[in-house]
Amino acid sequence: MISTLLLLDDAEDISIDEQSGDNNAFIESGLNNSGLQRIFLLVKENIGTIRDVNAAMAEELNRKCAERFLKDDIADLHNR
Repeated sequence: MISTLLLLDDAEDISIDEQSGDNNAFIESGLNNSGLQRIFLLVKENIGTIRDVNAAMAEELNRKCAERFLKDDIADLHNR
C-alpha cells in the first residue's frame, strides 16, 4: 500500500521534482509510455494484493489512482 501512496505523491510532484532533482518514480521510469506502463502494472499488482486483505481500501486506492493518472500531465506521457 505504501508504494502505491508514494506513486500517487510522485504523480503530483513530477514538475517540482524535475526542477529540484528529487527522486520521483515517474522521472526515473523515463517520463514515457514504457515507464508509465511499468508504473501502472506495479499499481495494479499492489491493488490486487491489498484487495486480498481489505477490498474497500483497494477500491478507494484504485479510484484515486485512476482519477490521478487520467490528468493531462500523466496522460501526456503516453505520447512520449
